[in-house]
Amino acid sequence: KAGRAWLAPGEERVFKIYRAAVDKVEAIFHDISDGTYLSHEPVDFIVKEMLDLLRQNKNETIQLILLGEWVERKLSVSAVNCMILAAVIGTTMRLASHRLLQLATSALLHDAGMLRVDREILRKEGKLSEAELARMKTHSVTGYQIISRDMKYPEEIAQVALQHHEHWDGRGYPRGLKGEEINSFARVVAVADA
Repeated sequence: KAGRAWLAPGEERVFKIYRAAVDKVEAIFHDISDGTYLSHEPVDFIVKEMLDLLRQNKNETIQLILLGEWVERKLSVSAVNCMILAAVIGTTMRLASHRLLQLATSALLHDAGMLRVDREILRKEGKLSEAELARMKTHSVTGYQIISRDMKYPEEIAQVALQHHEHWDGRGYPRGLKGEEINSFARVVAVADA
């Protein structure tokens, strides 16, 4: 509650919608982590709701990224924040509405594979061993599989999970793609995530 002291009374509604989105993403991520049935309808609802919120209250929505609350839900908060920033970038790029939906969805789900990485690796303090680092890097392939196979999203959305750690200079992973070889949405999401 202390983090909300700066909100004006009219901004409280924006905060409630944002917080509800984080809660819903947390539940979706729990299902992904458990490997239970994954439907894309809840994700689609969150994306549409947040895009509407962003259209109506752009500045207030962007400010929510600065709250820094819910450290215990870091991945779900990060996913919602990444989706918001990617949508702002996509709007600036003047993407058609269906492309903006794809970008926002891919931004929200880009790190889904992290939910299947061993918790011991994620919680480890200090440097990861080579084996642990290799396991961590598999999250992009795992995310691609979750999004395309389990959630049945189109290739364009799944490619972002696969390629969001590729680097313009070719030093990224998993395939060492460079420059224009990297999906344009994956490049946007990499920037928004950073």
